This record gives sequence, C-alpha cells and structure tokens, in this order.
Amino acid sequence: MTTNGTAAHTGMTELPPLVRDALTAARLHRFPYSCRPEQGRLLSVLAGGARGRIGETGTGLGVGLAWLTSGAAPGVRLYSVERDPERARALAAERGWGRLPAHAGCLPQSGSPAPTRAAERHDCPQQRRHYAVGGTATS
Repeated sequence: MTTNGTAAHTGMTELPPLVRDALTAARLHRFPYSCRPEQGRLLSVLAGGARGRIGETGTGLGVGLAWLTSGAAPGVRLYSVERDPERARALAAERGWGRLPAHAGCLPQSGSPAPTRAAERHDCPQQRRHYAVGGTATS
C-alpha cells in the first residue's frame, strides 16, 4: 500500500481496463492506499515473467492485483490475500465474484524478510504449497 497511490493515477488515460475498474472501486470506497502507477507498471512487468502462479498479499481494493493480472501470461494463476474482511467483501462485490472463501491460518508476519521464510519458520503447509522452488519473492 502507498499513501495517496489511488490519487496518483488521476488524469492517466492509458491504463489497462482491469486497473481502471479497480481504481473506480478504490475511489468509490475512499481507499487511498493503492499502489502508485509506476509500482503498478513494475508489477505488470514482473508478472510477465511468471510461468506458474503469482501470489499477492494486501489486496486492498485490487489495483495492484489488476496490474499483475494485466501483465500475466495466459494460464498463470493469481492468488491474493486481504486480511480486512470488509475490504475483501467490497472487492468481491465490485468485481462480481460472489462469495469469497475465507481461510484462517498462517500468514507471514509483518517484517518477515520473505514469505517463503515465514512459511518455513511457522511450519505452514497451507501456505508453503503455493511457493515454487526457484520462485521469486518481492516486497
């Protein structure tokens, strides 16, 4: 999340449709903490290099997820986690996703150097199964 990241997109006309839609939802729900446009473009480029799956934490109202989706190759699966239930419900309603599954369990602790290390340290098989050998974690 970035302070005023949602507002940083104001006036931009060349945005992927999914990003435009996510920004509309973020503005409607007065969520200012979306990623900035330059961060979104970086996410899109990084997503283009993924071949299996992409995971994101801190979905917010889906702007970063929309950038990732816009850059991902066909067949790449995207997973995202939002710990605020109200925000997750708002995103699901905006996107027409219906009911989202809620999963309790182990998530990386804030400040963990990388999600894979957090999963190993907390012996979290539910989370570890989503990581690929040789994968890349960014923060």
